[in-house]
Amino acid sequence: MALAIHYPYAILDQGTQGVGDDARSVAKALVSVEKSFARSFFFSGNSQTALAELNDLAAKAVVDDWDGEGGKKYSQASYRQTAQMLKKMPWDWPSPEIDLDSDGDFSMHWNGGPARRVTLSIGADKLSYAWMNPNPRCIERNYGVAEANGAFPATISEAISRLNA
Repeated sequence: MALAIHYPYAILDQGTQGVGDDARSVAKALVSVEKSFARSFFFSGNSQTALAELNDLAAKAVVDDWDGEGGKKYSQASYRQTAQMLKKMPWDWPSPEIDLDSDGDFSMHWNGGPARRVTLSIGADKLSYAWMNPNPRCIERNYGVAEANGAFPATISEAISRLNA
């Protein structure tokens, strides 16, 4: 019987198919390495700040109308997708603002100054995104929908990387 282990942090989140006592011992050691990595300098900055903001918001939004304006309680599927994406966020990206949309899905927002924005709304199975970024001739804009798979779509990764360029 295979032992499937899924890890909470970014570096080892694919799981393993190890079998027996040796596999459990290795898995335990890997979890320890991951926890140490999560406390390290490179992983503790912007993604940890955003994860803390996500957790604070989720703790407030456990019932419908949590905000007094009819907002739905947070979606656990959106929470999982958002947390997974934040754990994979490159360490040199700025920390996003985390919000909870009225439908219970989380969203992330990056603001790089006048007319430089990236917005991502994370549902259970889809990501809705929009970004704009000025260049000398015009303001570049893009929007769309992508599959939610715990990773940033390439177009969003590029837009976020260019925010502070």
